[in-house]
Amino acid sequence: MAPQETKDLVRRLLEEALTGARPDATDELVSAGFVGHAPANPEFRGPEGLREYASMLRTSFPDLEATVEEVFGEDDRVAAEFTLRGTQRRKYRGVPRTGRRIELPANAIVRVSDGAVEELWAEWDQKLLLEQLDVLPKLIR
Repeated sequence: MAPQETKDLVRRLLEEALTGARPDATDELVSAGFVGHAPANPEFRGPEGLREYASMLRTSFPDLEATVEEVFGEDDRVAAEFTLRGTQRRKYRGVPRTGRRIELPANAIVRVSDGAVEELWAEWDQKLLLEQLDVLPKLIR
């Protein structure tokens, strides 16, 4: 896979599959042996595991979107900086519906093999998320 194709694959993974915007894209993007790692979540495996994780996010934040600012890397490892945005319309991990909008800077490291994503490590600030949902007091940064 050419370097730009790999970067495009990662961009689609974040914008379409991770956010649940296009659940059908998951089968195109990840391998059967896919493993995902995300904040406050146990590993999720295979395309179905990613769809379930994305569905959980999309259920809580129906307008969830990811804006990818930068994708870089080489060979089989690619990193991305992106921002998650959405409005909490339903319960999220025990937090009742707040109706509040979130905007979270995030990072991902992705391992690609044979034209498919094999592993994803996504990270965002859980404390900032809870502050934006007005569950935690805002602390001085």
